[in-house]
Amino acid sequence: IAQALLESAYGTSSLASAPNYNLFGVKGSYSGQVVYMATKEYLNGQWVTMNEPFRKYSSYWESLQDHANVLRSTSFSTGDYHYAGVWKSNTTSFYDATAYLTGRYATDPGYGAKLNSLINTYNLTRFDTPSSGTTTTSTSTTTTTTTSTTSSTSGSQTYKVVSGDTLWDIAQKFGLSVDDLMAKNGMTMSNYSLLVGQEINV
Repeated sequence: IAQALLESAYGTSSLASAPNYNLFGVKGSYSGQVVYMATKEYLNGQWVTMNEPFRKYSSYWESLQDHANVLRSTSFSTGDYHYAGVWKSNTTSFYDATAYLTGRYATDPGYGAKLNSLINTYNLTRFDTPSSGTTTTSTSTTTTTTTSTTSSTSGSQTYKVVSGDTLWDIAQKFGLSVDDLMAKNGMTMSNYSLLVGQEINV
């Protein structure tokens, strides 16, 4: 989901829109269908603009299916799977996957950090499903209860961040969208912090 948000500019890019439906910036051709577009690549320590071929799909469903296939099946002459490092079975957290994608899926050296920001901001791990497998392990867990604080002065309301909070959690708690919450606090996707004890406007 984070890759789709980043690669498609939240679904607004020309590549992601009809008639191309390419949500993930996958290059090459798909069933003989291709569209050429300008794109920025980070090469030899600098950004350059290039005209590159991108896959063109007939639906978002095809884009989603093909992206999954790219991550699962791409291999080269060595026989190794190019994106094996992003598979859930080979990672301990999404941070491993986003780090592995950087320099492989995209040339942007900040690619992983941007994906991490999106995942944390919108709490995208809530859509995760458990890994499949035949081994079952039992672990004990400790639950820690934290108390959040909300204060109101002169018509404005603030909230004190507690451990485990994400922007998505706080926005849901106060009936806001993440974008509205970020706007209230002068935050942007590329420049924001969320620290325990921090007071933010809600």
